[in-house]
Amino acid sequence: MADEEWEENPFENRPADKGKVAKREATKPARAVPPPPIADDDNPFERGTTPARSSDIGDGGSPFENRPSSTSSGGGSDDEYVELDEFDKSKLATVSGMGFVGLGAFFFLFVIMPGNMLLIGLAVPALIISALVAFFYLLDDLRIRPTSLTERSSRFMSGILVMVLFILLFVPLIMNWPNTEDIDLTVPLTLLPIIVLTNASVALFLYSMLWEE
Repeated sequence: MADEEWEENPFENRPADKGKVAKREATKPARAVPPPPIADDDNPFERGTTPARSSDIGDGGSPFENRPSSTSSGGGSDDEYVELDEFDKSKLATVSGMGFVGLGAFFFLFVIMPGNMLLIGLAVPALIISALVAFFYLLDDLRIRPTSLTERSSRFMSGILVMVLFILLFVPLIMNWPNTEDIDLTVPLTLLPIIVLTNASVALFLYSMLWEE
């Protein structure tokens, strides 16, 4: 009776035949076992990445900031940053000093030695006014400055002084204006390098020494 019930109901659970199950498992192909993963140090084809150090980025500094290159002997520390602004300012200070020396030599050789009183009388105010032009133009960004002057007022004063320098250049031309054929360009051509050297030297000096960060 039990065998007839098994045959009539094919969907009912039946006891498994151990022999058939073992034969079926023997005919199944064996699964391929994946190879063990290769360690990072032993894999020559893996791209190595260097983790960012907390001292480089964690302190708020830029990772692209110039730093001294470490040598094989271990010299140089990561905390010793090479500030680009300070490096440039030292160079500008050197150029400013050279400019002052060149200005003094030019003033002595081409103004004092010839003994031209008109040229001396115009060169001395040109030196003073040229220095004031650079000072007032950079006044708003200097560490040492009068608080009563704003940026607009200081730039306005530097503009007025620039126009005074132009007047000094035209004074020898105006003095000889009736005799256009006898105009001497020695004075304006000598004053022009004095004005340029003074402006450049004073501006570089103020930027390298008193510029506010």
